[in-house]
Amino acid sequence: MINHPESLIHAYLDGILTKQQTTELGIWIQADSENAREFARVAMLHDQLRNQFSVIQNENSSDDRTNATRLQKSPVKRLALASAAMVFIAIAMLFQYGIVNSRVSAAVVELNRIMLDTRKPIDRTFLITPGDDLPYRKEFAKGNDKPPLNGAVLHVKGPSSYVLVRRFENGDEFVTGSDGIISWAVPPSGTVRVSHNATRFRGAIPGQQHNIPFVNLQDNLNELASAYELTIVSEPETTGDLKGLKRMEAIKRTSAQGGPKEVSIWYEPNSGQIRRMRMDRLPMARGGPRSITLDLMTSGDLPGGFYSHAYHHAPDRELIEE
Repeated sequence: MINHPESLIHAYLDGILTKQQTTELGIWIQADSENAREFARVAMLHDQLRNQFSVIQNENSSDDRTNATRLQKSPVKRLALASAAMVFIAIAMLFQYGIVNSRVSAAVVELNRIMLDTRKPIDRTFLITPGDDLPYRKEFAKGNDKPPLNGAVLHVKGPSSYVLVRRFENGDEFVTGSDGIISWAVPPSGTVRVSHNATRFRGAIPGQQHNIPFVNLQDNLNELASAYELTIVSEPETTGDLKGLKRMEAIKRTSAQGGPKEVSIWYEPNSGQIRRMRMDRLPMARGGPRSITLDLMTSGDLPGGFYSHAYHHAPDRELIEE
């Protein structure tokens, strides 16, 4: 048994293992299927961290405008190629030791393609449809009925910027969101609440009650990689709005805690863009619906300042910081 398998995995992915260490890592992977899953999980984490570090380096490497322009054009392609290479290296190791079959490797490759698409710095707008909508609850301890999730619209960008728009039966909007630093809640009238806790008003976000909030697509997909068994449906959808899309099914492992029992993702076969994501058999102990479906409405660029509370209310509204 090796004492620090994670260190060996990172070293393997960086190409600095000796032959003896590579053999030791292979024996460890082969010893237990859980070891193989851990290898795949660390490989994806390694890939994500390296990409984030590369972007930071590119942004800070030079103040020269010409160089900055050149960097802006190339990092996405370079990082995509590096990420694809990373995953294929990991799969090759698993194949070498007889750990994975073609079905599993296909799922890993496809998940990586989906993850690459979620790294694009674009705004995505989703329509939320709960499987069973619940009665109104309380948004704050002091009152204010909150509207249901059914028909709500969720805008997301990056790891933590979001705007969730819900509507009461009379059409009034209740808007919550965050710019990644300041979170806020804008009811139809009265006081606007703001907080430096970026998760303060995320309670209604799909998955938030189960520690898998949909705001951060990258984290959601990392959770799938580490806690779920993945399969790709062999044939694309043939009917309806999903025609031509590929589908990934994720079933939670018995050892995993929390979250939905099943997750389905429909995505574009060429780009990997998520078009629909459904979370089924959500735990009911913390409230919320039994299942939730999110359908992509649009992707692109929203107006500047959209994730700030000021964009969503009149300038004379009273603000209270919590």
